[in-house]
Amino acid sequence: MTEESKTMEYTEAHVMSPDCLNDSSDGVDESPWALQSLTIAECAPLYERLKQGLSVQDQILLDISKCDDIDTAGLQFLAAIQNDPEVSLKIRWSRPSETVSMRASRLGLTSWIEAGAVEV
Repeated sequence: MTEESKTMEYTEAHVMSPDCLNDSSDGVDESPWALQSLTIAECAPLYERLKQGLSVQDQILLDISKCDDIDTAGLQFLAAIQNDPEVSLKIRWSRPSETVSMRASRLGLTSWIEAGAVEV
């Protein structure tokens, strides 16, 4: 098994909640996608899952309140979502964990991360 396929399996099994692509009758699934980790290894698989998710629901809420592993790529991924007017209203996230807040602060990305946060 290649390293990439191991990463994909891990991401699908551990990073996101299993019900994250459930279709709801009104096009809005209120249950957040739980992200425990958002590193460079998870960004590409998450991007693909988000594209799939947005094809069946209007909005996606990422729960980053318990995210205990995030790197620069993960923070850039969130900032890119927030910076894109086509997706920033469709993909939101919970208040960040202390780890996410601390690392965002170190990189000067606090305002970007806070701008995408909603109360859960």
